[in-house]
Amino acid sequence: MPDIKWIKLLTTMFDDEKIRIIESMPDCDAILIIWIKLLAQAGKSNADGYLLLSQNIPYTDEMLSTIFNRPLNTIRLALEVFKKFGMIEYDHGKIYITNWEKHQNIEGMDLIREQTRARVQRHRDKLKEIKNSNVTCNVTVTQGNAIEEDLEEDIESNNISKDIFVNATSTNEKSNSPVVTPYQEIMELFHSICTTLPRIKNIKGNRQKTIYVWYRQLTGIEDVRLLFEKAHASDFLSGRNDKWKDCCFDWIIKPANRQKILEGNYDNKKKTDDWRNI
Repeated sequence: MPDIKWIKLLTTMFDDEKIRIIESMPDCDAILIIWIKLLAQAGKSNADGYLLLSQNIPYTDEMLSTIFNRPLNTIRLALEVFKKFGMIEYDHGKIYITNWEKHQNIEGMDLIREQTRARVQRHRDKLKEIKNSNVTCNVTVTQGNAIEEDLEEDIESNNISKDIFVNATSTNEKSNSPVVTPYQEIMELFHSICTTLPRIKNIKGNRQKTIYVWYRQLTGIEDVRLLFEKAHASDFLSGRNDKWKDCCFDWIIKPANRQKILEGNYDNKKKTDDWRNI
């Protein structure tokens, strides 16, 4: 069961009556930490809300005590409270998070799995093309989980050799023409357009992976220019209205943020509270 890298936590979770009652208990801090850890562990299990070490091995309270680094009695107390409040259930000895869909984007995960299958198939087809053309290429395809909105920044090609990744030549799915990721040009465009934002020194690591995936969705470098120009034109994102000073290159290129910028969420408007769009 491959794990996932995020779960949903509502900003209003502490307004919930059950949480407020827990906060009135003597060990409230420990119990609430255990609740968050349970949600995260269920996300790692990726078993529709069940807490499983593997497909046939459910987590016990002793195991949770070890991995959560909490006393066994505290774990048992927390589980008893969660069960009493209907936050968890036991199904043949397996702990299950009630209403798991509240904490995980089920439809989103189904989409991610489908996208993963499609990406893996594209890599396999590409390997066949390379093999048929007698070109030697050491590429390992790993079937992992895709990213975010936040992420959303991990890619299936994490194990592609460094030389191939840096030179980043592939095929545009729409035009079937070769695509070379212009990392240096993108960095220079950002510096020349978004002059009020912090400069970057390089494009490496997760930043590089994000751009690699993003550029394959574009028609060309002009799409990158448009994004940077809209960000710079925004008094809010550029920092000119002094309402927010944390905008930066990495924030702009995140998939969810790119979409909001291009859709005009941060365009200059009269009497609008731009900070609510973040």
